[in-house]
Amino acid sequence: MNISIEKTVFICYNFIKELKRLYNSKYTIYTDGASYYNQSCKWLRIKHIVYNDNCKNIMKGYSTLKIELGAFDDYFPCKDDCSKKHVKNWLSVYYIL
Repeated sequence: MNISIEKTVFICYNFIKELKRLYNSKYTIYTDGASYYNQSCKWLRIKHIVYNDNCKNIMKGYSTLKIELGAFDDYFPCKDDCSKKHVKNWLSVYYIL
């Protein structure tokens, strides 16, 4: 996982370069259209596609889910080693609420 406060072409380049190293360049990068993604993909010769509004809505929903689950976990943290079952239970509770 790569977390960065800044959004620059060099940080994006290093992140995509690591993805390319791990998964090869045969995959396509889908992004929201920020210029630093486009430039980084050009430098690394990776196919880059800006996703459409339907995909943006899906990505926004996923992002919202991550944020809300993180806040939920702040109030009810996992006490021991978290398992897949634990995460599945949190998702079930989230959808019930």
